[in-house]
Amino acid sequence: MAYVRKVSASQINMYTGCNRLYYYKYILKLKEPSTVALICGSFFHSIHERFFELNPRDCNINFRNYTTEFYNYANKVFDEVLNEDRTSFGKPVPSYSKQLQTVCDDDFTYIKALTDVKKSVKNWMALYIMQFQAYAENAKGFAQAFYMSCPVRNEMEIKHPKFTGFIDSVIKKDSLTILRDLKTSKIFRSAHDDSYERQLNLYCYGYHYMTDEIADFGSLFYAKYGIEALYKFDKKNIIDDMEILIDSFYDLTESKSIDTYPCNYNYMFCTCKASKHPEGFKDGAFRCYYDKYCNQEIDGYDIVYD
Repeated sequence: MAYVRKVSASQINMYTGCNRLYYYKYILKLKEPSTVALICGSFFHSIHERFFELNPRDCNINFRNYTTEFYNYANKVFDEVLNEDRTSFGKPVPSYSKQLQTVCDDDFTYIKALTDVKKSVKNWMALYIMQFQAYAENAKGFAQAFYMSCPVRNEMEIKHPKFTGFIDSVIKKDSLTILRDLKTSKIFRSAHDDSYERQLNLYCYGYHYMTDEIADFGSLFYAKYGIEALYKFDKKNIIDDMEILIDSFYDLTESKSIDTYPCNYNYMFCTCKASKHPEGFKDGAFRCYYDKYCNQEIDGYDIVYD
């Protein structure tokens, strides 16, 4: 079967932010090392997905104690997911605990990473319990309320001829369809940030392809802050607009020449010598792994890839 190139929201957003960054990652396919932020983000997503596997008819949670027992159950899921070996695309991978121990420099960094994820779980539980209360008022029993509160889809894969991605959660509420994306980054942005708005719009486009339905809202849940932001989709124009965006992206990224992928020194994650971004963003989780190649070019040397 002939290879068919598919694009994702992250690819389009990366290209929009910095053409050269896209070139290094997706044209040359230079691998980035794992980071604490990436592992913790994946860890949180796995906890979120596992939580909704709860059997409400075979547990100790009920209408009298759910405000505390949901937290306890989420902490139990945290421990299970942290320590179990997993598979990814059919291949065995180490537990999140082992992955974090590999990338953390010391015990303090490891404990801080786990503490950050626990805080995110706690914030998410606070939001979930508040939303669960609304379902509980109209349910005949606890089990029905729990099933009503569950997303209708978790980690929904978009299978489109040109576009791919995963929608974290599809939620049905009062005849409305909401596509929720979980954000575990330290950076807080509104729903109207260009990159997040573009991502939600692309997910809406993919969801429409899969279901023939246009969702009503996109949701960004900032786990570190316990804040949810809603974005209303433009149902009239969104499908045509996203088709144009995807087609134009294909045209812009056909070239394999580095010369057609210039650096954007104003990009907020740029950390090379020519970066226009404030010094404070050149540390920690926001460092661009590929800046060493840009620095070689800036210094007038031929780029030597590791």
